Amino acid sequence: MKCIFMINDSIERKVMMILTVIFILWSVLNVHAQTFPSGFNQQLVASGFTKPTVFAFAPDGRLFVAEQTGRVKIIKNGSVLTRAFIKVNVSSIGERGLLGIAIDPAFNTNHYIYLYYTLASKVNNRISRFTASGDTVVPGSETVLLDLDSIHNVNHNGGFMQFGPDGKLYVCVGENRVDSNAQNLNTYLGKILRINKDGSIPSGNPFTTGSTQRKSVWAYGVRNPYTLAFQPGTGRFFMNDVGTSYWEEVNDCTTGGHNYGWPNAEGMSTNPNYTNPIYTYPHGSAIGEGCAITGGTFFSPASTNYPSTYLGKYFFLDYCGNWIDMLSFSGTTVTRSNFATGIAGFPVGMTVGPDGNIYYMSRANGSVYKIIFGPPTFTTTLNAVADAYVRGGTYANTNYGTATTLYTQANAGAASNYETFVRFNLTSLSGTVSSAKLRLYGGLNNTNIPSLNIEAHNSSNITWQENSITWNTKPAADANILATTTISGTTKGYYEWDITSKIISLKNAGATEVTIKLNNTTATGTRAVFSAKEATNNKPQLVIEYTTPRLMDDAQPEANLDADFDIFPNPAGNFFNISLKNIKGNATVGIYDLKGQLLMKKGIENSSTERIDAANLENGIYLVTITDEKGILTKKVFVNKEKE
Repeated sequence: MKCIFMINDSIERKVMMILTVIFILWSVLNVHAQTFPSGFNQQLVASGFTKPTVFAFAPDGRLFVAEQTGRVKIIKNGSVLTRAFIKVNVSSIGERGLLGIAIDPAFNTNHYIYLYYTLASKVNNRISRFTASGDTVVPGSETVLLDLDSIHNVNHNGGFMQFGPDGKLYVCVGENRVDSNAQNLNTYLGKILRINKDGSIPSGNPFTTGSTQRKSVWAYGVRNPYTLAFQPGTGRFFMNDVGTSYWEEVNDCTTGGHNYGWPNAEGMSTNPNYTNPIYTYPHGSAIGEGCAITGGTFFSPASTNYPSTYLGKYFFLDYCGNWIDMLSFSGTTVTRSNFATGIAGFPVGMTVGPDGNIYYMSRANGSVYKIIFGPPTFTTTLNAVADAYVRGGTYANTNYGTATTLYTQANAGAASNYETFVRFNLTSLSGTVSSAKLRLYGGLNNTNIPSLNIEAHNSSNITWQENSITWNTKPAADANILATTTISGTTKGYYEWDITSKIISLKNAGATEVTIKLNNTTATGTRAVFSAKEATNNKPQLVIEYTTPRLMDDAQPEANLDADFDIFPNPAGNFFNISLKNIKGNATVGIYDLKGQLLMKKGIENSSTERIDAANLENGIYLVTITDEKGILTKKVFVNKEKE
């Protein structure tokens, strides 16, 4: 019997350590193995996850990532938050653990998150609802919705959950390696369930009488349904069932009540009592073959820069094949074609992000990736180096630079006029900026009006100090409005001003800092209140998206790069050497992390060997760039201090 995760936990740890090292070394030495259609690139979103199982986007763009061992972590503004959202006590032996996560469709108002996990007692799997407060769970907020039937084996637990367009929660439940469970309607095991948000049974389910288990069933006769997906706009519903020794299945579950045949049928069947998959593929290592279908999604985003030929396709991946295929539909005809090969090892999960890109995870290296069309982009978040509000009237000479809040307000009374100034340092930016958004956390101070428009203006003054700025000494600002954002209600949240064009022009001009003034011009008794950099949490941010310097071009012969510079030893320990050849004029070496953040920069002489101190670099992969009159060349170096 095939298992998605290793059965023995200690063996899995050892195997995964070996696989991780192999994968990293392969990444350094093999940059040509991945294949994507022309114009597509794979981009690392975040790493450092332990046995990732599932993920889900919140409406605000945060990505919640579940780990098999019970933690949920959040990727926010391109970085993994240090503090976990929650740690659930689970049994994570074999395929047990934290296996499902779903975000409530009304998350912006109720802040509900749903988890599917194996109890630490190993008795059964459970579906619970939790309440979020910002980036952490509300302590004690767990509400148990459904305790599934007892389990006795460590395999075939399913766990994937997703809300359908009808607002109901659809749940994948494996048959726990007991074949007969799949055909038994009086157990939850081996089924697709459809339940209400509170765990009750909704109207419209196909079986309306009998046991609670039977009435909760949407579909049955499945072995280990790993993921499911709904097509936006149509409600079409596919489920991926991991097979045993022969076939992987994509099943259409749009209509409830179907029996998909397991254990009496796997793959296509001639028995009219069973519903056949819309697509199957065999086990093996040839093109279109694999071992386990562990992710799938419809590509129907609200907006995307992918070519239109990919819209409406169903994308899916294989755990062992490390490929992504896609299905096209013409009436009842389904056509498979390959999209990508050589993706990150042991891929699981697949979804379309709010940015219109496809995302998936790798268990081999504990990372989240996205597939983009165009040059790779990266995100960095800059923190304010200075911020303060100023107040008019009798307070015009008062400094508020140490306050934990920032205010903007326009009022007929001079003493009730407030403006906010924020300054950011731009010297760490590298590459080409594609997006720049000022983000402030706050809301209105009262409910006298429903909303307030706040304008952002640039000021060329970057020398003002937050401990001395007042209304009378405030920097002059441009009359041109960079962006306007509407602040609505008293419920606090992040608000954004898109100032991309200004940041690009400043960076191109060599500016080292930027000052932004925020104000409103409508006289009102209501003001906007934001957290300052002196606040404990949710400080002002400038979120920058950018492309890195030109990386190694697959079309460029490897020999040409080797003629320009070498890195040795590679893998490296506490140092590595760069040997230059045929460099034109003055050259600069740059060390970047995989998100494109510049970590080190120094001048280097032509035809020399330069020793680079790596003592302060953590173990991992880094990009080394050499910039001279010919342009920029880039190679990878793997730092592994343990080898010393």
